[in-house]
Amino acid sequence: MDTTLKEAVMDIPRIPVKRESRRFGRVLKPEGDLVVGEMNLALGVFQEALLECVRKESSNYAIDLENVTNIDDVGFRFLIAFVKMVNHKYPASGVEVINCQPDVARLLQAKRLDRRSGVKISMKDYVNDVAATNIKRHLLRLGWNRVDREFDAMIREERIRPFFQPIVDLFSQKIIGYEILSRGDPPFESPMEMFIKAEQMGLTWDLEYACRSVALRKIGQFLDILRDSYFFINVSPDIFGDSRFAEGFTLNAMGKYGINRKQVVMEITEEAAFSDYGKMESIARHYVNQGFHIALDDFGSGHSSMAKLISIAPEFIKVDSIIVRDVHKNTYKQMLIKSMVSFADGVESKIIAEGVETWEEMECLLRHGVRYAQGFLLGRPLPLPMPLAPAISENIRLRVDKYNTPQADLDETIQNMVINTTTVPSGRMKCEELDQLFKDSPKLDHVVIIDKARNAQGLITRQGFYTETGGQFGYTLFQKKPVEELTRPDCLVVKEKTAVTVLAKIAMERTTENIYDPVIVSDDEGNCIGTVTIKRLLQRAGELEIDTAIGANPLTKLPGNRVIQRWIMDISREHEFSLVYADLNSFKEYNDSYGFLQGDDIIRLQAQSMCDELPELGGSAKVGHIGGDDFIMVLNSKIPEKNLQNICERFDEGRLRHFNEQDIAQGFYASVNRNGEQVKVPLVSVSLSVITSDSLNYPPHPALLSQIAASLKKRIKKQCAATGASGYLIERRTYE
Repeated sequence: MDTTLKEAVMDIPRIPVKRESRRFGRVLKPEGDLVVGEMNLALGVFQEALLECVRKESSNYAIDLENVTNIDDVGFRFLIAFVKMVNHKYPASGVEVINCQPDVARLLQAKRLDRRSGVKISMKDYVNDVAATNIKRHLLRLGWNRVDREFDAMIREERIRPFFQPIVDLFSQKIIGYEILSRGDPPFESPMEMFIKAEQMGLTWDLEYACRSVALRKIGQFLDILRDSYFFINVSPDIFGDSRFAEGFTLNAMGKYGINRKQVVMEITEEAAFSDYGKMESIARHYVNQGFHIALDDFGSGHSSMAKLISIAPEFIKVDSIIVRDVHKNTYKQMLIKSMVSFADGVESKIIAEGVETWEEMECLLRHGVRYAQGFLLGRPLPLPMPLAPAISENIRLRVDKYNTPQADLDETIQNMVINTTTVPSGRMKCEELDQLFKDSPKLDHVVIIDKARNAQGLITRQGFYTETGGQFGYTLFQKKPVEELTRPDCLVVKEKTAVTVLAKIAMERTTENIYDPVIVSDDEGNCIGTVTIKRLLQRAGELEIDTAIGANPLTKLPGNRVIQRWIMDISREHEFSLVYADLNSFKEYNDSYGFLQGDDIIRLQAQSMCDELPELGGSAKVGHIGGDDFIMVLNSKIPEKNLQNICERFDEGRLRHFNEQDIAQGFYASVNRNGEQVKVPLVSVSLSVITSDSLNYPPHPALLSQIAASLKKRIKKQCAATGASGYLIERRTYE
């Protein structure tokens, strides 16, 4: 057995002899010499197995174990013999404490009391040494009962059953990997009970080692069909920081079962605190450099989540199920999820929501940008890695289409601000029952009355209810009446795709008595899906105004790239749409000849030429300033060519105000090109590159739109250079 355990020192600090309570060895009495003699006899039994066993001083004995091959057997037999000797010779006293110090450098500590033998064993500091761990186990066995011994045998014989639970990419409805969960023999089928028992018995390392071993062995059986899957293997922080883990969880261990290290995700659990974050960072970096992946489990619960997150910089962040549970009913949780998604995007990590059990939770997570999920809704832990059920996949797809994540994250509409609210079926509740409901739920602010089709019939707020039922006779008058008598007849109901800024304006136009009532939100079929509070609505409307102001181009005051990106995402999912990219021809030369101030005027002219056409195109048409002399127009229909021609003519007419008469008369102006040569440059014109839904599959990728626009831009610029006038080019080709 390869072991660094060179020496074990057995110290017998207190052995009361003939009713004397003295530290043995400090005062060598004749009786003490007798005990030492007995100790020598006990050790002498094993002289053939031990290279050397000598008394160092006083009550200390040194045992050389360098070439011992079966330390378990030697250590256990010695302890049994010694305990029997003490109990036989000194039945009234016995051994009170035995300290085992492997390598004379570390002290093992575990505490057990065997009431039958009267032997109390104390050992300190779990050491990073297999041989020392075996000694510890044998010492503990003196106090183990039958269940303890069976549990120990289960670990040693690796009677652990691995279970696979899928982790799903909601956007693609595909399983990206499986978390490997462990189950033990009865009564330790529960992982929690199993690991609690292991901690109590000092066998955490042994249990985790057994779990990893059987997990890797099981994974190896499915590599042919799961070559692209991740396998998440749990590792507790104290084990992760143990040097034995670094030595035992190597590339060789992966190779034994044919597992690619890039498929293994070490999932650092949150059950225990870890104080040395510098060490954890170093260890995490070591494994990442080897090709492994790191995940932080149960984020949001446990010990020092943020510190651990920073120290290990995980590729996957698994949000604890306590945050996911009923997230659709809790605004705080929703804001937390949204912030975590934003943070993860910024540091290039992936958020995985754990414990997803309902479709309501799923929808809420999708609205806030969560892409990966795990839970009973998607698949329970099973002995074999199973594919995603077709019905589950289809349900996910429908919800992804409904709550397009990029659109929801930009938060233009109110759909991701909606929170579930308590609904009351019409004709089912009396006022006295609602009174009790409000008393039982202090944070409940309002309820919505719905009909059989779940269409909203009215709203009752807490304040409005107690205003109506207050006074000397108010409650007596209303307590037996149906709650419908107290609903507001003019409650505001809007569709979930209503723009935030539009709803803010509508809500503020209500009467004074209900101006701050929540707004009821329905889906396209009219079903009530929740409410939006006025506080949150106004807060978000203000944020959007600030975002728009920050993103607006300071020269033209038109929306900038952030808003433009949202427009393109929204419009590209419409049945019909048009995108018009516009930029100026020979603008650099104009700036060089006429100056930047005149150049700014030309850019404003371009913006005005496009904006003046918006009334003709309908309310969906918008113009944005990409930057410099680049602009874009978006609309949810095919743009007529006459409108494109209007833009070109309007610009060509307006540009004459920005050239001198000589240049206008000759149709060009003198400038210096990039090579320093004097050249004749045509008057500035505008090129319009037009992309419509006729040329594209649904929905188009933004990169494809950019590619098509660049191709059109080159062609239309050549045309404008030849004619000296503004022009447009519509893409007629079809892209697969």
